[in-house]
Amino acid sequence: MDENTPKRPHLAPKQAKFVCAIMAGSTIESAGALCGLSSSAAKRMRRHPAVEAEIDCEINETIISTRTQLLARVTMAISVLENVAADSGNPPHVRRSAATDLISLGIRASESNDRRDISLLREILKDILERERQ
Repeated sequence: MDENTPKRPHLAPKQAKFVCAIMAGSTIESAGALCGLSSSAAKRMRRHPAVEAEIDCEINETIISTRTQLLARVTMAISVLENVAADSGNPPHVRRSAATDLISLGIRASESNDRRDISLLREILKDILERERQ
């Protein structure tokens, strides 16, 4: 667990059900209704520190999972480009285009700041959830 990953809280069953509903895209009111809560009780539950911490954990897991999946797809795409560029049976302009794409990807990868990218994704997801709270 890195320093950016919140400690996973212990939730009561109703809180866990509420968090699952929120993470599945339900509004606060809908998530509360699934748990048998009034609208005001659902809003209080959303502000509960353990619920907020669990949502933070879920967001972090989503970011990590998405990043892992994207990296796997990028690795596959790079392999395809390498094969296209190396295949002498392809027309020169196709090989040149694949090689140019590989160079471009390499430059962007070397300039990328993974921590900044992850922080940005985390902030975007938090903003979405904040809007949901209102």
